[in-house]
Amino acid sequence: MDAQPVHQNNSTPATPSSLTSFIGQDRLKTRLRLAIEGARRRKEALGHILLVGPPDSGKSTLAKIVSQEMHARVVHTNGMATENVGDLAGVLTNLEENDILLIEDVQMLVKSLAEFLAGPMKDFKMAITIDRGPNARVVTLNLPRFTLIATATRTERIPTAFLSSFEITEEMAPYSESELATLATRFAATLQLNLDADAPLLIARSHCLSPRDVLNRVRHIQDFTSTEGHHEAVTPVITARALNLLPQS
Repeated sequence: MDAQPVHQNNSTPATPSSLTSFIGQDRLKTRLRLAIEGARRRKEALGHILLVGPPDSGKSTLAKIVSQEMHARVVHTNGMATENVGDLAGVLTNLEENDILLIEDVQMLVKSLAEFLAGPMKDFKMAITIDRGPNARVVTLNLPRFTLIATATRTERIPTAFLSSFEITEEMAPYSESELATLATRFAATLQLNLDADAPLLIARSHCLSPRDVLNRVRHIQDFTSTEGHHEAVTPVITARALNLLPQS
């Protein structure tokens, strides 16, 4: 399992760094904020969190924001990178008090590993087998109180015991047109693209479902205007011309 500490200061300018600056998901942000404030008030580790939603819907960004708001060290890995119980045990034994273990695509964990992880999540203890054959014995290790924040595209493949170990399980809500338009404005500003007032809504209505969809369209419009020699504000007419070059479904 290739787990690496996450350095919190390397995000791109377009990446929100706080719950306040994250656009959309208002109900979820409120719940996460309450959980963070409660954990701080009690001086405890945050409860385990599972965020579920389509690719590029902002799950990982929210997970990293929660880690930043908790001022916690983050160990980051991916469900597809997990190979055996030994690797997973190695990560757990190297965690420190109040650390956050961030696992993306946790639905890719094989069933036996997910079920193994459920125990340490619930009681912060881990049973390991020492030696082999007639000399084998089981030793129970006490683990620091850590927080697991996981992201998944779906929950069908996640074992029930593992799923029930999360204190907070939330699905990402669809983004509204106004939220997608706000994202278009933000991305355009980051890319120094001067959109006219009505252009962001055109982008939001162009088959966008996620922040990534919006960013890709803004970049496409930037390429279009640069190639066409448009150096002034990008009008709705220019925006529509650029968007018409994209697939319409």
